[in-house]
Amino acid sequence: LLCPAADPHPDTPRQPFLPGLGPMQRKIDPLRLMVQWYVHAVIPTYPEVGAYNETERYDWDAARRRFTVTFEFNSGSFDGPLRAVPQVGWFDADDSFGTLWRVSPTLCGCALPVKFPYYILDVPDDYSHMIVGSNVGSSSYLWIMTRAPRVEPARLEAMIDTACTFGFLRDAIRKREHDRPVPALE
Repeated sequence: LLCPAADPHPDTPRQPFLPGLGPMQRKIDPLRLMVQWYVHAVIPTYPEVGAYNETERYDWDAARRRFTVTFEFNSGSFDGPLRAVPQVGWFDADDSFGTLWRVSPTLCGCALPVKFPYYILDVPDDYSHMIVGSNVGSSSYLWIMTRAPRVEPARLEAMIDTACTFGFLRDAIRKREHDRPVPALE
């Protein structure tokens, strides 16, 4: 998730770097976020361009005091080839809130020697969704996720409104859909 995005739509505004972007200053239990998430809106990084059915799974490894990240998606269409981008993450030791994460992409099972910052920007008390932002290079990126493959349109719009309060450009945000079998709306 960490490579700069290609410009698949030249008429789509690029999200500029947000110098004031930072993690939420409210204590959370980050272990409650170690679940499967469905991406519903994104300012995409390079691997996410042309992605469908995007999910992120976080799994805590207590012995190593880190978590694994499995980003999966169908490439090019809902039934396109399934791709996975494995990563490894750590909770930043200097952050007492649990909202600043450091994430490294992996190559051949080994974490690369760079830890990109990921900021948990919003998590409600019931941990039903999360809004994550990151500054990498000259751009800022965004992920709006819930625990279910479907979300009410009004709820998604409210989450996008929240993301915009951090400076993200509404026109740069791309909504995502999932075509997996769906139980009930969240």
